[in-house]
Amino acid sequence: SYAIFRLNPAARFSDGAPISADDVLFTFELLKTKGRPQQRAAYSQVKAAEKLDARTVRYDLTGIGDREMPLTLG
Repeated sequence: SYAIFRLNPAARFSDGAPISADDVLFTFELLKTKGRPQQRAAYSQVKAAEKLDARTVRYDLTGIGDREMPLTLG
């Protein structure tokens, strides 16, 4: 199964720059490798994360069986 997130076009950083799918993927990888132990454990279950377009990210949750994972990713 997949979780697809579309960023709100109004989402911005404090300097006014728009938040992009690349920013989301960067943060996901950072938390997956250097986050707290519980973050690393949870995010390591995600099979793949990919950018579909500038404001859309898809996470592959195949085989996880954790119904809370989409909420955690959101």
